Amino acid sequence: MRRLIGALLLATVGFGACERVEITSEQTTTTFEKGSSVDLTLLQKIVDAPSTVSWMGRRRFEAHYSYQGAPNQIVYEETVITDGTGRFQLRAEDLITPVVPANEEALFLLSQDNREGLMFRHRDPTVRDAALFLKNYTAIDAGVVESIAGRSCARWTVHGNAGGNTWTIWIDLATGVILKNEERDGGQVLISLVEYLDFTDAPDTVNAVWHTSPLQESPLVLSQAKAQLGFDPLKPKLLPANFRLLHCERVVEPIDSRTWARFTYSDGWATLMSMDGGEMPSPQPAQQGIAPGADLLRFLEVGPWAIADGRVAGRRVLAAVRGNETLLKLLVESSVQ
Repeated sequence: MRRLIGALLLATVGFGACERVEITSEQTTTTFEKGSSVDLTLLQKIVDAPSTVSWMGRRRFEAHYSYQGAPNQIVYEETVITDGTGRFQLRAEDLITPVVPANEEALFLLSQDNREGLMFRHRDPTVRDAALFLKNYTAIDAGVVESIAGRSCARWTVHGNAGGNTWTIWIDLATGVILKNEERDGGQVLISLVEYLDFTDAPDTVNAVWHTSPLQESPLVLSQAKAQLGFDPLKPKLLPANFRLLHCERVVEPIDSRTWARFTYSDGWATLMSMDGGEMPSPQPAQQGIAPGADLLRFLEVGPWAIADGRVAGRRVLAAVRGNETLLKLLVESSVQ
C-alpha cells in the first residue's frame, strides 16, 4: 500500500490542460532586473533539459539531517540516464553511509529504485517554470566557469525572496543539466548535495530500462473535471506563498480502480502535490475502532517529503509537500473548508 501511495503521488506526467499562471515577458524582465543576474537562455535550458536532453551520469547524493536531536546523514551513489524525450531511468548503486549489513543495503537500494519517479522529478530542487522562478527567487551568477565531471559549468547562487535556504548550483553550459547542487540552511549548514561524478552527453540508451507507472494517467481539463472524474475535485485553498498550479491529471489506480484528481503546484523551484479520490465510504466502528465518518489521516516521510494519506470530510485524500507535517495538515484541511 505504501508503495502505491508513492506511485500515485509521484509518478507525474507532462503538463496537462489546466489553469496555469501566466507572467508576461515584461513582468519577467522587470523581476530579472530587480533581483537576478543570470543568463535567461541558460535558465530556460534548465527548464527544458529533462524533456529535451539525452544524458547519462553517475552521481553522489548526500542528505544531512537531525533525528531525535542527533545529527544523521545518508550518502549513496546512483546512475541516471535519459533519452531526450522525457523518458528516464534512475538506479541506486551503492550505499556509502551509514554502513549496514548487505541485506539491509540491498533493501535500501531497492526502495530507492521504487521511488525513482520522486527522485528524478521532485527530490532535487530545480527550475520548473522560468517566469515563476524569477518572480519568487533571486539567482546570482558568480561570473566564473568551473569544471564539474569534466564539463564547463556556470555557478549560480539561488535563494527565495521570502528567505529560507540557499542553493549553489553548477549548470552545464552546453545542456542546461544541473551537475552539482548544494543546499544550505540559514546558518550555511549543508542540508543536501547532489554531484555528478561523470557525465556523458547523448549516450547509447539501448540497454536502459525506462521508468514506467502502474497508473492510468491523462490530462485533466478543469472546466470538464466532473465529466472526466465523476465528481467535482477539491483543491487546497491554503498554499505556501507564491505557489501556483503547475499541472493536473486524472489518475486511475490499478488495485481498486479509484479515480483521482492530482494537482501539482510550484513556485518555480519547489513543488507540492494534492490529490482527491472522491467520496469514501464511512468506516465500520467494529472493524476499525473509529466513529463512522470520522477524519483519519496517516502521515509518513519519504526523504524530505511529508505525505498525508486518509479521509477528510468524507473524501479520500493524499497530499505531499517538501516540508513539515504542520504545513501538510493545513494544506489538506483547506481543501474541504
